Amino acid sequence: MNIAGGKESVSGGDPEGAQRFAGEVKFVSYYAQKLADILGMRGLVLGIVEDREGQTSFRSTSSGCHGSVSGNKRSLWQVRESLMKS
Repeated sequence: MNIAGGKESVSGGDPEGAQRFAGEVKFVSYYAQKLADILGMRGLVLGIVEDREGQTSFRSTSSGCHGSVSGNKRSLWQVRESLMKS
């Protein structure tokens, strides 16, 4: 998923899955940014949230937000490399 200039694009999967995926990335990135603000962080660049079912990650840039959802847990290095390519 990419969000740039207020426009959102989701690639892969069926329309229902894409909508659910976009909602999950937005939810995670919103609350991660709120937590960063509470902790006094200057900026949140990369976030990863894991649960029993998988991993949701996002990267914030000046041009927008890039996010992904994975059914398996990946290392920080793998997540960072994947998000840098998008």
